Amino acid sequence: MRAPGAIAAWLGDRRPVVVEDGQSGAEVFRVDGDCFLKVGRGPAAPLVADEAARLAWLSGRVPAARIVAAVEE
Repeated sequence: MRAPGAIAAWLGDRRPVVVEDGQSGAEVFRVDGDCFLKVGRGPAAPLVADEAARLAWLSGRVPAARIVAAVEE
């Protein structure tokens, strides 16, 4: 897995584990047990960006996943 530069810096020496579930077409990885990295390339890129925007909007309104970083390349 080749993570975007800013995400690679955040990952450091951590080893993401592939998550096989999901239907978005994005690559999903588990990091440190309770963090997830979602990478959208090609047709999945806008889906991942939209999901990040929705999760950011939900923050503080209802319990939802917290976005640690979002990067578009």
